[in-house]
Amino acid sequence: MRYDLSRIIRTLTHTGVSIGVRGEFIYDGAASITDTGANFISVLPVTIEGWIKALSVGGTAGRILDNGKFQLQIAAAGNKLALTSDGATLVNSAANSIPYSEWMYIVATRTTAGLVNFYIDGILSGPADQDSGTPTDTAATNVFMGNRSAADRGFDGSLILRVYNEIWTPQQAANTYDKSKRRFF
Repeated sequence: MRYDLSRIIRTLTHTGVSIGVRGEFIYDGAASITDTGANFISVLPVTIEGWIKALSVGGTAGRILDNGKFQLQIAAAGNKLALTSDGATLVNSAANSIPYSEWMYIVATRTTAGLVNFYIDGILSGPADQDSGTPTDTAATNVFMGNRSAADRGFDGSLILRVYNEIWTPQQAANTYDKSKRRFF
């Protein structure tokens, strides 16, 4: 089964989030947040793909997705993505891979063993198969977009995301970037 945020849009609860001309969710870097109403990540294999336009690091490592343990965020330094599966072990895309104020296509994959790969504009970014810690089941915690549940790690910018419970290949990341870039350029 595939989970796709664009297919569960009726269950999203937005607070302080605007919708842009491309259908993107726009977050203010402070308290804006989207509650997805479910935890569809947990310990499953996961691929997050979509377009982001970060304007800054946001509210101290601004969260893209967060369920308390699994966190995809803008790293506190270095203009890069960071991901943890256990809430503590951070792995990163390459330094300066996320320039501010530019649309970037991202793919982040995480296996059931916690191995992570980042792809920026369809190309591997950072080392392959980074260990992000052992995925932890947080069944009682919803996935939040643009912030964490405490609303104190706000993402500053725009997000268009899809989440799948499968691991994409490098070719899938490259092909999807090639197909979707016409929308942004």
